[in-house]
Amino acid sequence: MAKLSISPMRPAVRLLPAMIAAMLTLVITSCSSGVKEDLNALYNNVPSEAAVVVSGDLAKIVDQCGGKVKDERIITFGTEGSLSTFGKGKLSATTLDEFQKVAVNVKAGAFAGFVYKGETYLTCMLADAEGLRSVVDAKTPGQWEKTGNVECKGDYAIVDNDRLWVGDALTGPKVLEMMQLSEAQSFLSCPYSSEMAGSDSAATIWMSLDALYSTLPFSQQAQVRMASSMLFDSPKFLTGTLDFNKQGCELTLMPMMSDYKAAKCVIDVEKIDVKKVAALGGNANMVLAMGVSQKLVKQIQDLGKSMGGALPMGMSSMISPLDGTIAMASQEEGREFSASPGGYRAVVSTNGEQNAALGQILEGLATVKIEGNDFHLSEGSYGDGVFDVAEIAKKMDGAWLGAAVAQKEGQKEEKVLMLLVPSEGSLRLKVSVWD
Repeated sequence: MAKLSISPMRPAVRLLPAMIAAMLTLVITSCSSGVKEDLNALYNNVPSEAAVVVSGDLAKIVDQCGGKVKDERIITFGTEGSLSTFGKGKLSATTLDEFQKVAVNVKAGAFAGFVYKGETYLTCMLADAEGLRSVVDAKTPGQWEKTGNVECKGDYAIVDNDRLWVGDALTGPKVLEMMQLSEAQSFLSCPYSSEMAGSDSAATIWMSLDALYSTLPFSQQAQVRMASSMLFDSPKFLTGTLDFNKQGCELTLMPMMSDYKAAKCVIDVEKIDVKKVAALGGNANMVLAMGVSQKLVKQIQDLGKSMGGALPMGMSSMISPLDGTIAMASQEEGREFSASPGGYRAVVSTNGEQNAALGQILEGLATVKIEGNDFHLSEGSYGDGVFDVAEIAKKMDGAWLGAAVAQKEGQKEEKVLMLLVPSEGSLRLKVSVWD
């Protein structure tokens, strides 16, 4: 079966959840009342050239996951549903066991994780250095190597018996160098660090778009940069928040300019007509919707001209009448979209003018019924999926683009809702994941 091409940004988009998963697999705990001060102290040990920084209030993570902390120590870890956010089914029993053994030795306090020169690090405060040493000794043979006040063994480093570092390539000199950074050399010099330290969310996120682009194959970097510039005016960073609940998590991201103001969206965005989405009815495993205005259609047509030519005549004729909401609800399930989405229902809204080319193409895909200015499509068996389409439509209210996908791994179901919502003249990405 032919597969639709996946955006070249997909490898970069995967970087964030993968990094957070690695961090939280290593340590989840709670936070003291001095989390802001603790975060500033940790930021002072994060190099200013870091590509990604994720930090926050670990007490909120435990609380939001339904766990309990007493006397700055973990009592319970919370529901397993919260861990499914990061693919609980993919984490081995050994990994989960190690994570819990490490976490109970961590003091309630702030955490900061970051990517620097291609390596991922996490640092936080220790409650029981001897307990942590016992966990590491049971896992890793050999002696602890000491460099100044830094002791290293395997993926772990202890500084002055009260600071923990975790990373894949830790060495004493490397940790010592980061512990001795000046404010100007550290992430404290980033203007956004103060907003992160004062956030009410469980975790906050900062990413350099240049760093994300660099993770792509060289041949794709120019294409992705161009695509970003077609959507936003001078995007430089991504900033956002991460919060948890007993079933999963919610992530938000916003593109920012170099002055940390929202990068303005340069295309016309029309909000989804949720009534048209809900009218698809039934239950589905995938729901997609997007608002398309006549102004956006013209921008797309003009873009073709600006790039050295016009859109192919057939393409230009096909999109010219689009005006309103395009939505589809499908029985498709799994991780990949295919050219044949199984049983589905769809609606394509138009202005009612010059519809012939579009109608001809749609009739080649499915059974088509015209109601007013809208094309209604239907194909195959449909209606008994995971999502109540009407409920998903409500969640898409206010969004320009929305996608809800149910994924299955054995008996486990994971649901993902992604929205692009107009905000501050830009577009805010909102991702919800739950069991």
